[in-house]
Amino acid sequence: LSRSIKKLVTIHGFKENYPSVKHVDAVIAVSRDIQTQLQKQAVTSTCIENGIDLFSGDSGILRAELIANYDLTPDWPILICIGRLAKVKAYSNVMKACQTLPVNLIIVGDGPEKKALKEYESEHIKLIGHQHNARRFLYGADALVINSTREGL
Repeated sequence: LSRSIKKLVTIHGFKENYPSVKHVDAVIAVSRDIQTQLQKQAVTSTCIENGIDLFSGDSGILRAELIANYDLTPDWPILICIGRLAKVKAYSNVMKACQTLPVNLIIVGDGPEKKALKEYESEHIKLIGHQHNARRFLYGADALVINSTREGL
């Protein structure tokens, strides 16, 4: 059975040697630079840059809109978390940390932890639920926070 399962690896960073890729069926490099590095080591790869379309900002939500729509403190930075409301994302840690900081926090997403996370909401910490095309929110934010206890990105 294991011989019929194809093995694929995605390379995201530079290393002097990639010994584990010799035992896989295909290698994906996430940039031309990484693909060139792999070629120097005689590793054949396919380059797939930016797994999602780059955001041009044409349909993004402006900072002023985020402040107005979610009643945020205008002079504070806006942090965004986007993802499923699940324990592995550790949003409660981010929300607790932001309670005493001069920052606005918007969490975009829905999931099984929604009810538990509600207790950490405040005037500057907002759970806004699932949003279509959530990356629009990145345009008006100062930072994206990824706080997962493990992440498969």
